[in-house]
Amino acid sequence: MTFQELVAGLADHLGLDLQLDKHGAVKLLLDESLELQIEHHSFKNSFCLICPIEQLHQGIRREDILKSALKSNYTFRPKSGQFGYVEKKGFLVLFSYIPTSIATVEGVFEQMVTLTKQAKSWQEALRSGLTSPQGAFEDSSLSKTSIFGAFRKP
Repeated sequence: MTFQELVAGLADHLGLDLQLDKHGAVKLLLDESLELQIEHHSFKNSFCLICPIEQLHQGIRREDILKSALKSNYTFRPKSGQFGYVEKKGFLVLFSYIPTSIATVEGVFEQMVTLTKQAKSWQEALRSGLTSPQGAFEDSSLSKTSIFGAFRKP
């Protein structure tokens, strides 16, 4: 599956007009504070889903949050995504790679659901003063019910 086929398939599946930005990525604003970016990484022969979670300012809190994110990377299965830190922008991000050889529109959509739920739970926890969501390291299973009503027609 090519990136253009994936974007067209997701546009049909979501009932949205999805456009590539100047960098060749698709950005979806899921609510007022959560964004999902879809890119094609030819060097990994995969599609990448990226959710910026929160800008982390220098200090002990950032260190504690990054420790929690590293612990989560070790605890969760890859389907739940991996955390990274974009130093240039100071953002904690959650991302997931999907090999193009096995990608389907339904599969990518399911991964979008899983990733955005995980990102939202971390975002809410960090904004309430925690360094990770409560129970973040106990159960990596996430239900696949909704994406907070995020994919809706404008």
